[in-house]
Amino acid sequence: MKFIVRKNTKGVAQVSHVLYDLPAPPNLSKMWNFGSLLGLCLVIQLITGVLLTMHYTASAEEAFNSVVHIMRDVNEGWLLRACHANGASMFFIMVYLHMGRGVYYLSFFGRGAWLMGVIMLCVLMAIAFTGYVLPWGQMSFWGATVITNLLTAIPYVGESLVQWVWGGICVGDPTLKRFFTFHFSFPFLLAGLTVGHIILIHESGTSNPLGVDSKGDMIPFHSYYSVKDLVGVAIALTLFGLCVCLNPDFFLDPVNFCPADTMKTPLHIQPEWYFLFAYSILRSIPSKTGGIAALAGSIVVLFFLPIYPKSVFKNVQHNPLSQVIFFFFVGNFMLLTFLGTCPVEEPFISVGMGASFFYFFFFLVYPFSWFIYEYFLFKSKTSDGLYGPKGAGKGVLSRNSKRSKVSKGKKADERSLVSIYKSAGKRSKASKYNKVGYTSYYYYCYYVYFLLFSNLDVYNKLVKLISMLSKLFKSNSVMVKLLKFALWVLFWRLLLGGG
Repeated sequence: MKFIVRKNTKGVAQVSHVLYDLPAPPNLSKMWNFGSLLGLCLVIQLITGVLLTMHYTASAEEAFNSVVHIMRDVNEGWLLRACHANGASMFFIMVYLHMGRGVYYLSFFGRGAWLMGVIMLCVLMAIAFTGYVLPWGQMSFWGATVITNLLTAIPYVGESLVQWVWGGICVGDPTLKRFFTFHFSFPFLLAGLTVGHIILIHESGTSNPLGVDSKGDMIPFHSYYSVKDLVGVAIALTLFGLCVCLNPDFFLDPVNFCPADTMKTPLHIQPEWYFLFAYSILRSIPSKTGGIAALAGSIVVLFFLPIYPKSVFKNVQHNPLSQVIFFFFVGNFMLLTFLGTCPVEEPFISVGMGASFFYFFFFLVYPFSWFIYEYFLFKSKTSDGLYGPKGAGKGVLSRNSKRSKVSKGKKADERSLVSIYKSAGKRSKASKYNKVGYTSYYYYCYYVYFLLFSNLDVYNKLVKLISMLSKLFKSNSVMVKLLKFALWVLFWRLLLGGG
């Protein structure tokens, strides 16, 4: 028997299983390259960051001058700083593309890996914000002042928490030292979370463009996908090198080239470009508390994507309605980023409010588009009298509904459709969550979807909808209790004039 070193050597075998012999679906596209590119970005940031700390001084008096010293006096210091500053932008570009691919292909149903990825995004944003403060320029100082002041909106502990973060009564030398400590240490935590993210992906299996179960047809990662990843790495490094060498200040704010001055406020305070979408949402809400809640909600909403009801098709690649909604969301995200650079005046205020509304509205309407598409797809009857796609012989949903036949020549009413989709919901592991009422949640979602598109008149639709809501509020599930609590809070705030 041939002795294979990579499979029989301790330490090497584990690495080989992850990078060399990893079973992967045979139909992964180039959109799956961003994971390896994010690993490349993390390595670049760790190496350049450690080298920069050898010459940086975390002091309010010397921080700005130490950055100038790195740029002018340290051998190849300009290159290190340009790689680190532009590497942060490349990092976020890859993160947004990676997460956008996950939303498009419904990868968030891999619950563990997705939640770990969102946690990594939060840690990365905290690292990027603290790193933006370290040069101690005008925008660094005032950006830190504005963002940290948002903590005062937290009831009871807000003021104390802000002063604890500052280390005093305002942003100063203790603040800079704390931010530097956080910025230096937490990237290593991010690297550990990355390992956990990869482990979770390997345990649950990698998704694929078609959303089908490919466990019976897998290919080794090397050399099929390692070569493809190397091509992506070469292209990314080429573009990154061109940016660093030809225009190293492209992503930097010109105002930050001036030393921090506590007596002079910049005309327009704004964060780095990768935070502008959240900044636009923040300033689109007139209320300070409401703006902070919307700012936090723009990221927190990503944690709730795995609890969406599962559709029959695990992708939107062949769903034109979902594709239109998704790319509208992408355009809206870019619009929010642009509005963050604009002054706070009309028409940017009104447009920002509309764009902020559509940002959150996307997460409500996106799952509806899956079921609307499936409703019209399975509405027609197949050749054997079952409901499913035309010419399919035996419909997919018909198999999930225990092959219940409908009399020929008659359309199924909304009860038949609900029973079909209820069984489809049970198929998607809903039984695991009976303790918190997820099965009833699936049922009511499907019922509303098909009630809205049934052939009943308006009166009967309202009667059935009221009947369904009355049954829903009699339930004792956790989700229903949370819904009742939210409605009661909203009612009393309106009653007491809280707005």
